[in-house]
Amino acid sequence: MAAGIGYNAPMNSRRSRRPRRTDARSDGREAQVAAVAAEAVEPPDGRLLLTDDADGALAAAIATDPAPIDRWDRLARGDRPARPWPAAGPFAGATLRMPKAKAALDMALHGLASVLAPGGVLWLYGANDEGIRSAGKRLDPLFAEAETVLIKRRCRVWRAVRTDAPARAPLAAWRSTITIALPDDVGARVRTGAMVEVPWVEYPGVFAAGRLDPASAALLAAVAPFGARDRVLDFGCGAGALSAAIRRTRPEAALHLLDADAVAIEAARENVPDGALHLGDGWRAAPDLRVDRIVSNPPIHRGKGEDFAALAALIAEAPRHLRSGGMLELVVQSQVPVRPWLEAAFARVEAVGDDRRFTVWRAR
Repeated sequence: MAAGIGYNAPMNSRRSRRPRRTDARSDGREAQVAAVAAEAVEPPDGRLLLTDDADGALAAAIATDPAPIDRWDRLARGDRPARPWPAAGPFAGATLRMPKAKAALDMALHGLASVLAPGGVLWLYGANDEGIRSAGKRLDPLFAEAETVLIKRRCRVWRAVRTDAPARAPLAAWRSTITIALPDDVGARVRTGAMVEVPWVEYPGVFAAGRLDPASAALLAAVAPFGARDRVLDFGCGAGALSAAIRRTRPEAALHLLDADAVAIEAARENVPDGALHLGDGWRAAPDLRVDRIVSNPPIHRGKGEDFAALAALIAEAPRHLRSGGMLELVVQSQVPVRPWLEAAFARVEAVGDDRRFTVWRAR
């Protein structure tokens, strides 16, 4: 492995080229949405719960308000921890940044309803292209008096009042058990392609719910054989599909599963019960972990846009977390310009699978 090269090197260096695309949220979108919300949020007479305030922009905008502020973040960001369910209330008010998935929105609304006092106020906010315009109809019956209180800069803020309708809580009330098809064996030497149905636990909003997504299937078909006692890290594990498939091949392997989504980690806890779980924002979740193999179907979207920051950080820091002779294998959409980043961090890089949609890369 070559020593990792940071991503602050000159742009004309082929082996240290920076990611070319980042999500618009990280370039000011989130601050814009939060600034609009801050104009509408009125300090309640009691505790205020900020939910999924992605970059802390809303907290910063209302920092001068006297109401005590608590947080509930499903996704870990930086050093800010994540929780799958809000802390015990009661809260006098709550804000909710519009989630991407409708099922995740519904679960978050019930989570907030379970800790808001009757008569407590909810502010739901987001951008028009995220579906916020029609989100108000999902508030009933948990919330009443729903109204749009601000439309500005292509953003919208809904205000509603908590009713006495019972909330679906706690998180376990959203747990569902299905079956998904996983490969009976994994790796480039496998030729049968046999699949096996396995029981599976899922929660709303977890990536690729209810199935093995095509990118993960491509990765599992192309990975190199695993050693019987390899230490393997599933980076961005979601509900644990990669690890569950590897476990079928190598029951002796030591599996580590890492994700920023606290709800995904709860699903992985049941789907891969003997795996070591790491909840946090990228390598911050396992700063001292060293393994023989890293496998990943990494996240490259944040909200509606593309964001390669997590992918770049995974690659840049991976050599430090690999034992001698170790390797990183990951899958990305074929148009993602990942080779220069891999070559900046590793001595040997090769594409080991490509179906025109997804490319599987191996680096050591």
